[in-house]
Amino acid sequence: EILKRVTFFLLLALYYTSNPDTMDQRLDLESGKIHELNKPAPGTWRFPKDPALCCIYRVPNCMRQVNPEAYTPQTVLIGPLHHSLKSKALKSRGDMTDTKSMDYLNMERHKKMYLAEFAKRVGGENSIDGFRRTIEEDEEMIRESYSESTVWIKSPEFA
Repeated sequence: EILKRVTFFLLLALYYTSNPDTMDQRLDLESGKIHELNKPAPGTWRFPKDPALCCIYRVPNCMRQVNPEAYTPQTVLIGPLHHSLKSKALKSRGDMTDTKSMDYLNMERHKKMYLAEFAKRVGGENSIDGFRRTIEEDEEMIRESYSESTVWIKSPEFA
């Protein structure tokens, strides 16, 4: 009897956490009552617009808290999810005590040099403009690759 009851509640809990219509609800296993949860934070999607395109995810906080440094870029900032770190580094320019930000800024210079050299090898001087045009043309699809909204990044900054 206990095993049946536990199995029933586990199946019910699984249903409520995996069904999009009930995902914003929480099942209290003791009372069997269903409680409404807060809606997702602004700027996040409960489900990506197109799951087939979604392939870039933020590390969940429960994993990040175990070892934050393991999930925080140490040298290179790539992509919009680390936009705030780049912004912080730019604001701290000139602060010689903020070595992490200085490392990020130095790497930004290297990234630009590498991009210029790569562009020369694959397509000449105008290929960077070509890369930018490709990003602009495919911006919507690229944005949908992220598991969360990127609307806070304006198009010129995104490309």
